[in-house]
Amino acid sequence: MIDEMALRKDLTYLEVMLYELEDFKHISAKRPDIRTMITAPGPQTPGNGQAINLDLEVKPQIRAWCFTFLDTIDDPKPIPARELPTFALVEWMLMYPYYIATNLDAEAFMDDLGRWIHWVEKLVGRDQDTAEIARRPEVRHDAAHIVRRMSSRGWVISKDQVRKWAERGHITRVERPDGKGGYLLTEVIEYLIKREQDAGLPATL
Repeated sequence: MIDEMALRKDLTYLEVMLYELEDFKHISAKRPDIRTMITAPGPQTPGNGQAINLDLEVKPQIRAWCFTFLDTIDDPKPIPARELPTFALVEWMLMYPYYIATNLDAEAFMDDLGRWIHWVEKLVGRDQDTAEIARRPEVRHDAAHIVRRMSSRGWVISKDQVRKWAERGHITRVERPDGKGGYLLTEVIEYLIKREQDAGLPATL
């Protein structure tokens, strides 16, 4: 269980950041002094490709968490449709902070929440005023938890694989207070991305 008030504060902050990100999607990434008012022939690409790409990356992750929480909520409202802006998903979450705070995966969600805030802040120019949550150290989770988190991202891995990667030095392992091995989700993601790149495979994550 996590602090419900801290969760509500951080969700509200992410909502504000996503409103800004939505605006950035329609603003050219070029400096005003080098923009041109002459329209090129053919279909036009929306203004800021970086903002659009970040939104495309974050939105399915937030949506996946909405479905994770859905089954634990009494009489929930429908999850916002896919075509609605990303901030609509966070607004949906803000209706159920108690259920999220008491969810078994609440700590893992807070890890992702801090990561989203950091990414969006950096893109919209607020990285010099980073939220406290974005500076917190990443929590180490056991192998079973890592497997569940990677499954939500489309990866099928096993607990034994996670342990072997640590034994071979691909990721780090630190013993947790409960005696289980603790692993960092970001290290697993980075290792798998590198493995794909080395094999010349298209990116999955």
